[in-house]
Amino acid sequence: MSLLTWAQWIVVLLIWGVGLNAIGAAWLRRRQQRAIRHLGQSRENA
Repeated sequence: MSLLTWAQWIVVLLIWGVGLNAIGAAWLRRRQQRAIRHLGQSRENA
């Protein structure tokens, strides 16, 4: 493979990595907010 092909693959993999990282971070943030909200409700009911 030529240098240009390698560079294109590296760029594609970096874009995928950044995108998946952003999706994972958003999913974790949403999950943590849901857990915090759930803890608050269970304390009110106790």
